[in-house]
Amino acid sequence: MKLAHKIYLAIVFSIAIGSLYFVAKERTESLLVTHANVLHRLAELERLNVEIDNATWQNAFLLYNDYDAVNRRLARMRALLDDIGAVDLISGDHYASTRALLAEYGELFEEKNRQHQRFATLNSMVKNSVIYIPQLFQRFLGEFGMSDQDYVEHLSSISVAVFLASNTLDKDFLGHVANDLAAIEERHFESPLRKEFNQTFAAHTRVILRFLPDYLQTFERIIDGRPAEALHKANESFVAASDRQAGSVANLSLTITAAFFVSIGLIIFFLVVVERKHATAVSLHRVLKRTWRTDRLTGLMNRAALDQETSRSTDYERTLLLLNIDGFGNVNNLFGHAAGDILLVRMADLLKRKCGDNKLVYRAGGDDFAIILPSGIGDAVRLARKLLATIEKQPFEYEGHALPINVSIGISQTEPLLETADVTLKRVKNSRERWMVYTDEFSVSRQVAKNLVVLADMRRALKEDRILAYYMPIQNLHTGRIDKYECLVRVPAADGRIMSPFEFLGVARESRLYGQLTVNMIRKAFATFRDNELEFSINLSIDDILDLQVNDFLFDAVRTEPDVGRRLTIEILESEEIADYESVRDFVGQAKALGCSIAIDDFGAGYSSLNHLLRLDIDSLKIDASLIRDLTHDPHSRAVVNTIIQLAAEMQVPSITAEFVHDEATRAIVREMGIDYAQGYHIGEPLPDLLPIEAEIPPRKAESA
Repeated sequence: MKLAHKIYLAIVFSIAIGSLYFVAKERTESLLVTHANVLHRLAELERLNVEIDNATWQNAFLLYNDYDAVNRRLARMRALLDDIGAVDLISGDHYASTRALLAEYGELFEEKNRQHQRFATLNSMVKNSVIYIPQLFQRFLGEFGMSDQDYVEHLSSISVAVFLASNTLDKDFLGHVANDLAAIEERHFESPLRKEFNQTFAAHTRVILRFLPDYLQTFERIIDGRPAEALHKANESFVAASDRQAGSVANLSLTITAAFFVSIGLIIFFLVVVERKHATAVSLHRVLKRTWRTDRLTGLMNRAALDQETSRSTDYERTLLLLNIDGFGNVNNLFGHAAGDILLVRMADLLKRKCGDNKLVYRAGGDDFAIILPSGIGDAVRLARKLLATIEKQPFEYEGHALPINVSIGISQTEPLLETADVTLKRVKNSRERWMVYTDEFSVSRQVAKNLVVLADMRRALKEDRILAYYMPIQNLHTGRIDKYECLVRVPAADGRIMSPFEFLGVARESRLYGQLTVNMIRKAFATFRDNELEFSINLSIDDILDLQVNDFLFDAVRTEPDVGRRLTIEILESEEIADYESVRDFVGQAKALGCSIAIDDFGAGYSSLNHLLRLDIDSLKIDASLIRDLTHDPHSRAVVNTIIQLAAEMQVPSITAEFVHDEATRAIVREMGIDYAQGYHIGEPLPDLLPIEAEIPPRKAESA
């Protein structure tokens, strides 16, 4: 063959190889983009499917929920399915199995969508009666009492059965309701009120009997795991087909590489590019498989991984710790979300260091973290104590500020782990404990039953004007005299004992009786301090401040008795979230214009925005018990209290009060630090009467947490 022919052949061969390279390059890039888009849509479908199932569980237990959000997710899922079905790649032979699985999922999805629409309708009907039946029962007891014992037993039996059936999602609890309904429908009453009540109660009971079984069956169909399983299989099938197609691309790359060695050197560059694209595709597949289980901010396993792990059955003992950062929202408010992200990362690093390799650590969402131990409650409690001690000793350092961090921990070994640990964590948040272990007493049904008793006691006390005002003495550390009191609300229970605020305030908020309690306290406090010259304080929550009826009652009382009002200090809880500072500032301005003083209570329990506090023009700070209780032995607590004293001086706050002064050593320390007032069981415990004006305050026993 002539040289010219050889050159010509080499050129033609090179052109052919070059053309082949460009075709392969374009196809590879197109495949990568298409694979990534499909994988992204499949991942989003799986996420939305989980979110809808979670929303369904919430709808089953919460009284009200946002069905529009569920419908938006369903619409988005249908759009995603349409997008995937329109991809040309899916129509290829490589993806025949994927198409079949997607078609199966599409049918299951449409069925799930239909069930959701039915569930929404049934949910509104059932929840309406679920709400009204216990309310009607309570109303009956309040209006008619227990005189008709047999009738009350039927009402109670129906109320309990409806409560258990709706909260356990078990229609078997309704087994005797039909008999109870028949019994009350057979009753005839002369009183129009009794007759109307009986008809209303029976109507709601019939709604439950007719629709609750269908409601529960619809719920079971919605949370059926078949759609999620079909979608997961479709995802796996697509990944497997993509891998096979990537193998074809690799073979093409090898062919081009072999051709290069008999053609020109430029082809090597093209083959390297193809290989790199192939490596990118494989890496992308791996990343997409891993991303859905990993939290991007902290690097911990995420909620999806936690749900998967807790739903997995095991043949060994395991315990879940659910940890929440106290006051995390206030860190965001004070320093911004960047600071909050840094705190989350540092907390994740600390948990990984302290937990070791044999424990699974997760970010459960927001400022919640979860730890799964392959052991029992004893190890979990020891770990919780170790974590609490470590976290308390390591303040959060940010831009020159050292912020003490506290956490609350719920511990559970009872299935379902996540739900029971979450219930326990809520218990911790509503108590003064730092950690708790789940017991059967924490179950939702028991708590609701207990709350119903507390609610009945509160309503009875309000109706009979038996709400009690207790008075806690506050000592002037400069004179040693008791010249002011904090007014505290108490509610008598049916068994004769006096309930503490921890038992009834949460129920009062949920039942909208909180404002009535506050109005009663204002009225009783004004009556007590009308005939003396002592100063006194009343606690107002943010809900009270935003309640126009409470505002009107308070300011009318101050205007009517200005001599009493000028001795009143209104204590605002700093540990509560304040969303509407403008309304709070208007309230403070109006109160001060009438001669009242303003104090920030529980200061140091959270990290409310100092900028907003400065704008409130306060007269006093009350340092939270969590900082005072450890002053005698904790240098960190003393440093924080000193910082608060310096802050108060810079803010020109006239006075500071130390709460939880439980022994003489603590009293001496706070007095030495320059604090003006002290209160606590060492000074005097809350009593229903004021102390004699000239009485000396003897040393008290240390108060409990």
